[in-house]
This record gives sequence, C-alpha cells and structure tokens, in this order.
Amino acid sequence: MLNKIITTALVLMTGLGYFVFGLQLWALGLLVLAALAARLNAGARPSGKLAEMLFLFLSLHLFLNELGIGYPYSLILILSGLSVMVFMEGPEWGALYFSFGSTARYFKLAVAIAAGLSAAIGLWIFYNFEQIANPAPVAWPLDAVLVVALGFAVYMAITHEAIFRSYLMQRAVHALGGALGVSLMGVFYGLMYYRLPVINGVGGAGLGALLGVTLGWLTQKSDSIYLSMFVNFIVSGVVFMELIILAKLSGAPQ
Repeated sequence: MLNKIITTALVLMTGLGYFVFGLQLWALGLLVLAALAARLNAGARPSGKLAEMLFLFLSLHLFLNELGIGYPYSLILILSGLSVMVFMEGPEWGALYFSFGSTARYFKLAVAIAAGLSAAIGLWIFYNFEQIANPAPVAWPLDAVLVVALGFAVYMAITHEAIFRSYLMQRAVHALGGALGVSLMGVFYGLMYYRLPVINGVGGAGLGALLGVTLGWLTQKSDSIYLSMFVNFIVSGVVFMELIILAKLSGAPQ
C-alpha cells in the first residue's frame, strides 16, 4: 500500500511539475531518484520501471522541444524512442493491449463514447474559441483540408494511444493495479493538455483527463487498444474540422 501511495504521488508530482509549473529538470530528477531507489528494493521494481518509462518520455519531450520540434510533431519520435525501450524489455504483445481482445463486444460502447467525448470537447472549443491559437489550415481548399484532417486523426490516434494507453499504461497497471493505474495515467495525460495551443488551461486539463481515463478504461475493458484508437480518431477528426469551420464562420484571415 505504501509503495502505491508513493508511486501515485511521484506520477502526480512529475506531471504537475513538468506540464503545469514548467519545472522540467526538477521532474526529471525526481524520476531518476525514484528509478534508482526502486533498483535497491525488489518489491518496488514495477514502480521503478514506470519511473524509467516516464523519464524517457519526458526526456524526449524536452529534448525535442529544445530542438524546436513541438507537440504534436514530436509524438512520432517519442513513440519511436519508447518502442525501442519496450521491445528491448520484451513484454508480450497482448500485455501491451495490441491483441484484438473483446473489440467486437465493446464496439457500440466505443461509438457512444466517441460521440459523447466529441460533443464535450467540441462545446469547450466553441465557448473558448477566441482564446485558442488555431493551428488548422483555414485557407486551404476543402479537398486538401479533408485529406489533412484524415491524416491528422490517424496520426493522433496511433501516437497518443500507443504511448499513453499501451506503453505507459501497461507499466502503471503492472505497478499499481488496474483501476488506480488507469486513472493515474489518465490524469497524467490530462496534465499534458495544460499548455497545449488548442485544448488548454485548467478546463483543457480536465477534459484531457476525462479523455485519458475513459480511453484507458475502454482499453482495459476490451483488453485491446484498437477501440481507444477508434475513439481518438473520431475525436481528433471532429476537433480538426470544428476548428476549420469556426475559423471560417468567424472570418479569420485567409
């Protein structure tokens, strides 16, 4: 129980320190100390492995930002780095939720979740649109926008879900158990939204956490990552098209 409390506090402190308060080096140092301490305690090794994965994720995130490769462009490089670490360790494919599990059984539920999350996030964007730094290519022709929207949605679904609902969540569940591991990584995922250009601030972090916890629960329930990828694909596509439509309706510069 004490180990779970310490691990939970570690993840929350590093997430808040890195994403909210901008204390990147402090957060990374805390993870290094946790990983080293876990190597001296056999019972804490699952928590140490989670700390190691979080350290690599945040280190790559910081390094790429310093190179001028920001979110979401950095995600594919981060995913590549994490993949090397994961497959060197060699967990079973099913342990990373890449089997099909009960995908067919929960597909209708995934559709309902996609609709609900799209509506919730869409409403937030609608009421906060004036404060958003809109990255969408407003001046592009419709056919090009549709192609980019499709590519963006696929990219976000694969990178987000592989990083957060597979690699990171697998280690969190192993260290903390199902419910706590899923919830904690959902909150950590939400904290990442605090400083993003579109969905951001306290409200954005709350929506991100809702998205993260829901998709983590769906992944664990179906024992597969593909439904969470489907939901992320729908939500990302809806958000992209909404930004285009709102920008055109508001008369944004072409």
